[in-house]
Amino acid sequence: MNEHDNSPLVLTVPQTAALLNLSIRSTYELCHRPDFPSLRLSANRIGVSRAGLDNWIAEQLESKQVDE
Repeated sequence: MNEHDNSPLVLTVPQTAALLNLSIRSTYELCHRPDFPSLRLSANRIGVSRAGLDNWIAEQLESKQVDE
């Protein structure tokens, strides 16, 4: 069973910030990066794909190991 089975498919920016232990402002900055799995839900609402976030974190960890 996946540890995220009960979490929503799309997270809000505050939910994402809490998961990443970042400020909401820093999380909004991440959402503007082309490699970050954010999506525009409406004219003034951004969401973050939960599966995409998991993959993005794995990619960041993998690229860090390559750089070391």
